[in-house]
Amino acid sequence: MAKATSINGKSTVGAGVAGASGGTGLLALVNSVPDASHWKPLLMFASPTIAVVISGLWVFAMKRLDNWVAERSLDSELKKAESALRAIELDQQSSDRVRKEARAKVEALRMLKLTLHSNRAQAIVGA
Repeated sequence: MAKATSINGKSTVGAGVAGASGGTGLLALVNSVPDASHWKPLLMFASPTIAVVISGLWVFAMKRLDNWVAERSLDSELKKAESALRAIELDQQSSDRVRKEARAKVEALRMLKLTLHSNRAQAIVGA
């Protein structure tokens, strides 16, 4: 039985299923190769494996894309928070308490970004 793993809360067991069904589709395509071709037996044999590899690469690419989108979103939110902080600090009517809370929230976002980078680096080295 396939072990379900998770990438950003999404199941990856579908990669094997997609690979198996993709292999069937690839076999149908290989069947259109002339019977006299010396490639046909090799392609018939290798098509399920090729499809599973392509599915694994798809999952890897989607993980990278998810990480990239999440990082761009976090960068965008951090810039908005920093802009709001500048506006609060320039506003003569902002109290010291509001300024202090705004600074703390921006610093918390900066720390969140740093923590995410640190967690990814630890995951890469297996720490």
